[in-house]
Amino acid sequence: MMTTDTFPLLKTSEGCLQQSSAISVYLATLAGGKMLGSNAVERSQVDQWVSFANSTINPCATIVSQGIFGECEVMQDTWNNAMKDLKGHMKTIDNALKDKKWLVGSEMTIADVYMAVSLMLNF
Repeated sequence: MMTTDTFPLLKTSEGCLQQSSAISVYLATLAGGKMLGSNAVERSQVDQWVSFANSTINPCATIVSQGIFGECEVMQDTWNNAMKDLKGHMKTIDNALKDKKWLVGSEMTIADVYMAVSLMLNF
């Protein structure tokens, strides 16, 4: 069993899972997979949004929230750049949601949940 010594950790009878995106996929699969998308393209789009949150949203959202809540010292220029980037990424999300209720397909998926959790502290 591979472990990355990271949190969160989900211990199952089949083994341990780490990282929130892996745990989300596992739980959605147990629930019938509906929240993973209804076909191969939607499942890949869900994965794209989760990857976008992990690689693009979370880094700048973390800097912004650290500065807001004083979790650590954040230089003003670093915070300003992160806030500017976050606003730009929010426009990307807003454009993706034009005339739609959900990021992928016609029902909520883990992409929506994951994105909401990624942005929760900042809003």
